[in-house]
Amino acid sequence: MVSQIVQIAQVLLLIFTGFFISEFQLHHKLKVLIIKHSLKFIYNPVSFIVIFIIVIVYFIFIFSPLYWLTNLEKKRYQKNMEEYQKKLNNLKI
Repeated sequence: MVSQIVQIAQVLLLIFTGFFISEFQLHHKLKVLIIKHSLKFIYNPVSFIVIFIIVIVYFIFIFSPLYWLTNLEKKRYQKNMEEYQKKLNNLKI
């Protein structure tokens, strides 16, 4: 049971590594280096725990605020477009 959970966590960590690499446009050699080292570290329990904690911190403190800021920016853009549309309608009359 525990080994299955660890295997699932390892797969999720590899998926996160792929997401991280695709999110940031890195040089090809750097991408290969990250993948090679992440595969090496995942099977070491201590390194796995450290990487897993880093992943959790990334999603909580970096990804979530960026998501909320993006939504706020979309709302602000939509509000500005509505005001602009109202001004255009007033000019036509």
